[in-house]
Amino acid sequence: MELVDITQQADRVTTVFANGTKADGDLLAGADGLHSGVRAHAFAAPEPHYSGYVAWRGIIEEQALPPVARELLDSYGFFLPPREMVLSYCSPAPMTTTARGDVA
Repeated sequence: MELVDITQQADRVTTVFANGTKADGDLLAGADGLHSGVRAHAFAAPEPHYSGYVAWRGIIEEQALPPVARELLDSYGFFLPPREMVLSYCSPAPMTTTARGDVA
C-alpha cells in the first residue's frame, strides 16, 4: 500500500494509506527501501542521488580461498587503498549450516 500521511501523538503513531486504510501503533518502522515513503514523511531529508561511484559485489566459496585468506574468515575486513574501498565479510551458503567448511 502507498503511504500518504503519518501523524504522531504522545502515545501512538497513525499511518494513512492511499486506499484510505489507517493503522495505529506504538512504533512505526520504515523498512520500505531506498525511496522510503516513511522516511520522506518523517524527515525533511534530500532525495538520494548518484554520487559518482559504482559498487561491485562478488562471492567466493571458502574452499576456493587461498590459505592466507582463510585466516581472515572470522574477521570483518575494511580496506582503503587509494580511490577505492574494499569490504570483506563471511556470508553463509544457501540452505546449509554456517559451520566452517560447509558448502551448498
